[in-house]
Amino acid sequence: MTASSVFSFILILQSAMTPAFASGRPNSEDDYGRARIGGMTGMITWESMLQGEGLEGWTPGNERVWSREGETVIAEAGRNNRSTRLVKGDSTWAHYEFKVQMTLFSGANVQIRFGITDDSREYMVDYLGGWKAMAISAYQRGVTRLDVVNLTLEQGREYDLVLAVRGHSVTTYVNGRLVNRLTLEANPNGAIALGTWGHHTVARFRDPKIRHYNGRSRTVISNPIQSRERSMQVTKPARQHASFVEITRDPNLPDVLLIGDSISMGYAIPTRERLNGRANVHRPPRNCGPTSRGLAELEEWLGTRRWDVIHFNWGLHDLKYVDPGGGLTEPEKGRPFTSVEQYKKNLRKLVERLRATGANLIWATTTPVPAGANSRKKGDAAIYNAAAKENMNQPGITTNDLYAFALPRLKEIQLPQNVHFTKEGSRRLADQVARAILERLSE
Repeated sequence: MTASSVFSFILILQSAMTPAFASGRPNSEDDYGRARIGGMTGMITWESMLQGEGLEGWTPGNERVWSREGETVIAEAGRNNRSTRLVKGDSTWAHYEFKVQMTLFSGANVQIRFGITDDSREYMVDYLGGWKAMAISAYQRGVTRLDVVNLTLEQGREYDLVLAVRGHSVTTYVNGRLVNRLTLEANPNGAIALGTWGHHTVARFRDPKIRHYNGRSRTVISNPIQSRERSMQVTKPARQHASFVEITRDPNLPDVLLIGDSISMGYAIPTRERLNGRANVHRPPRNCGPTSRGLAELEEWLGTRRWDVIHFNWGLHDLKYVDPGGGLTEPEKGRPFTSVEQYKKNLRKLVERLRATGANLIWATTTPVPAGANSRKKGDAAIYNAAAKENMNQPGITTNDLYAFALPRLKEIQLPQNVHFTKEGSRRLADQVARAILERLSE
């Protein structure tokens, strides 16, 4: 019997022995009976792997592919991005469980890589969409499949994935069901990465968490070389989003300020391209978030410059749903971060301050929320836009209705079950933004 026929026989045998995959939404609130586990050092708790702003603490293989919205990381690979990853951790990471809510929207392969070290060795949990199988593989100058189990994951559906690394032992679980289990020859110590493989792959990784069995997320070790590597990683500055990079200002051109959340971060660069040679397009070096952040930081964003046009929006972070502790949650389990009435009051104050600048103002309506978007409810954008309208019916303010533009073409320009837009979608929004700005500059 040939090696290929043996491998095929193994796959058939695994398929026969594997029960049907559980349907329904993942429910990992109790970690399948393991919400509270402990060791000699006490209780072992989950820690969020998303801290600070943007992708702070992570190292993207290609920063154009990766973005963050709240507690969700999004990978959107184009035709030139066959393989990409987003790394966190160092060579000391060992003995842990990693958990993430994973959705594959398009493409074939989505991955969790682990045991990443400087010697180019790493391992991966790899969903092979073409094979309809979940594999654990080793990579070092080539891929070696170590364990392959037949499994079908539906595109557009969220799955709860757990990777447990306990010394040489590696196991994976999907929606609480054991999928892979094997023992490696060497301890797979090293960093973790979210990853995709294949052109035009779009995936979402929500709420990535880790719990270390030694109770520490950054293991203290005595090896001076490893300690120096760890120190260098902790102090390495986080990469900025491309829209945050300060532009080279032309003093002979008018100054335009974009204020907005990650949607505006997406259309900022193409807007600058469209207005190249016609305006200096600035934006604050951060996600401008909800109206409460605007009230706290608007003075800093305005600075002392005389603005010719200010294009602004707040909304998607006001209408997101949070639990009593302020964490993101599903709409039926929480309340809006900012109530509609408070949103109107906050906008009134913000508009009053913006009008005092003397700039031509453009209000950009909040773009639509599709069904299934994380921590948001379809239809709420229209409600918040209606609430904002009374504050915008004032002299000196025009409206750029991005909501009306996007709504009939969401399937073309917006990511599935996600408030964010594809790269082409952001370019289409930039066309509308640049046109609105040029109209105000011509007045």
